[in-house]
Amino acid sequence: MKILYVNSRIYDFLTATIIEGLNALSSEKRIDLIATTWSNYARSSQIRSRREIYQARRSFDLAILGTNEGVDVELFWDVARPGHSICIDGSDNPQFTYPPSEFTLYFKRELYNMSHDNIRACPFAIERRWFSQLSNRLRYFLAACFGPSTDERARTLEYLKSLSWPNIKFGEVPMNKLASLSGIILGQCSFLVWQRSRFAVGHNYKYYRILRSSLLALGLPGLGIDTGRYWEILGSGALLIFPATGLQIPNPLLPDEHFLEYASFDDLHEKLQWAKVERKRINNMRQRAREHCSRHHTTRQRARYVIDEFSL
Repeated sequence: MKILYVNSRIYDFLTATIIEGLNALSSEKRIDLIATTWSNYARSSQIRSRREIYQARRSFDLAILGTNEGVDVELFWDVARPGHSICIDGSDNPQFTYPPSEFTLYFKRELYNMSHDNIRACPFAIERRWFSQLSNRLRYFLAACFGPSTDERARTLEYLKSLSWPNIKFGEVPMNKLASLSGIILGQCSFLVWQRSRFAVGHNYKYYRILRSSLLALGLPGLGIDTGRYWEILGSGALLIFPATGLQIPNPLLPDEHFLEYASFDDLHEKLQWAKVERKRINNMRQRAREHCSRHHTTRQRARYVIDEFSL
């Protein structure tokens, strides 16, 4: 299958998810991936100029339009063929970036209801760099590694601090410049793009060490309900705690089977108290979450889901 991905210049979690996944999937399926710009794990050998893409326009079995800054929408519509076009919409809100009816399939990150037959849920997944072995050498009971960037996050941090419990890691873990620069080596974006758009670019080693050494880790919505933090926690092996949401996820994780879900601060307190005395059950839940995510929520599996839905 020859696939054109019209991708963003900047690092975009969902674009990175699908491109990394397609490259992984190519080890078991014939996938020839072509991208429009060097970013989001696209390999330099996969980048083609506009002229080359126009010349090959009739050869693409599938054309994918991404979202975010710098996406060449005009090029996409010039080369996309009817019945062979999809959008992967990673925007932070439930509004559609483009009209879904114009595409064969429309994959949406922030999806709460299926308003059209051709719409599919498509949240982030666990990037390879986030995936680590489950650790039993735990330093923290709970990691709440975020700042007061939203009202919900600020209130939650204040509440957790009011408990005065030991072994809770609070607050942001800033990424230093060297760790941010590693994003260029990883292929998340070019140096010129990194200079003007550094959001999430790089690999925050200190932050991931904290997650790996925590029994539990709390995630909260940010700009969108689906967050990188949700999948980072699952990839680290800590048990995820997340507020109840209506977000659509294919092959979803189940509350009390794979993670802990809460509806209020009282509910959160009850779940944390339970976790303090039920370490064996928590560890079993961590293991079940790892097995479920390995089957359904790696970048390879998210890309497989996209290709399989298109091929139906």
